[in-house]
Amino acid sequence: MRALSANVRGATLMVASMAGFAINDALVKTLSGTLPVHQVMFLRGLFASAFLILIAWWAGALWPAVAHTDRNRIIWRTFSEIGATSCFIAAVFNMPLANATAILQTLPLAVTLGAAIFLREQVGLRCYSAILIGFAGVFLIFRSGTEGFNGYSVSALVAVALILVRNLTTRGLSTGVPSLFVALVSAIAITVAGGLASLTLEWRPIEA
Repeated sequence: MRALSANVRGATLMVASMAGFAINDALVKTLSGTLPVHQVMFLRGLFASAFLILIAWWAGALWPAVAHTDRNRIIWRTFSEIGATSCFIAAVFNMPLANATAILQTLPLAVTLGAAIFLREQVGLRCYSAILIGFAGVFLIFRSGTEGFNGYSVSALVAVALILVRNLTTRGLSTGVPSLFVALVSAIAITVAGGLASLTLEWRPIEA
């Protein structure tokens, strides 16, 4: 019963997280043509970093002891996160949100395949068949000439590849590394990357 309760809590958190991602993407889409990509990254990062700093401080996860191997994985994860965020926001800005999201739906398939190849996790024949069918379905809607898909579709695909690297790297972290700390490092890195990139671009005024 306790295990079932934990699974329900985990599923609820996952659904809430996905809802947060969907709302975030929709809000970012409303900024296309108003603010540059890297300015959005910087501004989003400021709020996310401040929020995560408070939560990590409250949870005692602000300065954890991290092993050398975990530090290397966090570095790889952080660079993947920066690239994925930049690529996906660029895609959302320059193509229909529904199409960019459709491409993002290849991520669970890619993660499952990546886990089987790189992490040696057990994946049965049925799962491999489902992955192949899923990829075939995505490529059908992604075929050349489909309305709404353009050169930025490649940017969305690159974002999927980088998120795959991020997730596989995260899987290798020790259980003792607080997830809040990992998320905070990524948020700060994205903020810094967006801020540095914004220095080379015109800073546009921010409306309410």
